[in-house]
Amino acid sequence: MPSRMTNYISIRPETQSGQPCIGNTRIPVEVVIRAWWYTTVSEEVICNNWGITPQTLRIACWYWGCYRRRTKIGHAWTDWAERNEGLMWLSEYEMVSLPSRQADA
Repeated sequence: MPSRMTNYISIRPETQSGQPCIGNTRIPVEVVIRAWWYTTVSEEVICNNWGITPQTLRIACWYWGCYRRRTKIGHAWTDWAERNEGLMWLSEYEMVSLPSRQADA
């Protein structure tokens, strides 16, 4: 994971049993990405509910698409994550649209 993104995603054994979390919080990345995948709730509502920024939501989705490919959601987002990898590395988060979600299908 790009070092700039470690401010957004952290993995610490003492927090949530080592599950990836949003920044230095105890909010599991999986909870946030499931909120995007399974609902039709807007990006703004998800960000407000979890106290995160739109760029953090994109990084969480990108992380899941890159590093959790064996999950249903990760598998669905693999192509999206690969297409946007360059922009993510350059911290051009505002140029990255959010991935598709099951609720859109």
